[in-house]
Amino acid sequence: MTRLLLDLGHQVSAQAPDPGSFGQQPAAMAASASTVETIDQSAVTLASAATLATLARRLDREPGARIGHSIGRRQTEFATSRREQIERMKGRNQAYARDERLSFPGGWTAGIIEGVVALSVFLNDGAEVTIGFLGPGDFLLPHPLDSCRVEAVAQADLHVKLIPLDEVTAEPAFISAICARVLRAEAWAAAVAHTYVEQRLRRILELLGQQLGTREGGWLKLGIRITHTQLASIIGSTRPTVSRLVQKFEQEGFIKLAGTGGGRRLLIAQPSP
Repeated sequence: MTRLLLDLGHQVSAQAPDPGSFGQQPAAMAASASTVETIDQSAVTLASAATLATLARRLDREPGARIGHSIGRRQTEFATSRREQIERMKGRNQAYARDERLSFPGGWTAGIIEGVVALSVFLNDGAEVTIGFLGPGDFLLPHPLDSCRVEAVAQADLHVKLIPLDEVTAEPAFISAICARVLRAEAWAAAVAHTYVEQRLRRILELLGQQLGTREGGWLKLGIRITHTQLASIIGSTRPTVSRLVQKFEQEGFIKLAGTGGGRRLLIAQPSP
């Protein structure tokens, strides 16, 4: 084995490319690299003649079993380090300020403890379309491998708990939250499928009241500020149209506004039982 590694080391050294010709390796170099790659990659990484020679000298001093034990120890150390990382991050609370875009490591999910998140899609023409909201008890799922360009933005001060994705799927609370989210998504799709803009906006406001509102007399009060621009993006309309319809809904007693300035909130009439 030592002789083979030394021979391979000499071959690689003899055929190493000139530093100025990177990316233009001769065919003989490629053949040697192919031979090197047949050696067990889980044991060693053979990237240069120096690496081969070093390993050959080590084989002269250490039995194969000892080399295997060293590799096994490193694998165990890596697995232990990964477990420690998960334990450090698992259940860790993280805060986001209003209007801050959320980000967290791949392979993790975030359970919302407090606050509301707006899910938006950015189209090729630069337009932003709001496709839904998530509140306390919901879970944020990452989109690492698709091209749907969904982004999550905090609508108010937000607190979440980071949980490994492969662990959260076993929790009953997660399954219940996902089922509720599917039903909301279907109701949302049915709302924006209405023919007339007024019907779409009315139904979306009802759904927002049911999801995010708190009871206040005969009203459902939204705890966050939703702009006319956001509502327009949801129903596929324009901000002036939404402003006109909001005024009409106020006159009809379907909605009302309470508070002033940044604390102004929308109240939606609860549907009759």
